[in-house]
Amino acid sequence: MILSLLSLTALPKFLDLNDNATQASLKGHKAALVDSLALLKGKHLIAGEPNQLDVNGYTLNFFNTHNHPATAYSWEACEDIWNALMTSDDIEIKQNYEECEFRPFKDRNFIHYHGGTGIVSIK
Repeated sequence: MILSLLSLTALPKFLDLNDNATQASLKGHKAALVDSLALLKGKHLIAGEPNQLDVNGYTLNFFNTHNHPATAYSWEACEDIWNALMTSDDIEIKQNYEECEFRPFKDRNFIHYHGGTGIVSIK
């Protein structure tokens, strides 16, 4: 009986901690992507603002004047952006026009990257 009561009170706390850990990890991935994009912007400027830039074996396209990689309206461009800048393999990638959605850990939330503006957010 006592164990049942303890498990009923501990389970919601455990589930909440698990959700907090997932959200913290998602925020960490977002921060890493923002920092990587900032470094990439510098590399792009130093290279003379070419239309394409090779990064870690991936060719990223720059079709805009804001010095951040464009999604080029393709899923492959989103995949290349993630793979060139990040190291996480457990990721679901979706693309919609100029927007990429990176969903680590099959979480309900995702990291949103807008190729037209370079803005990164969590949705």
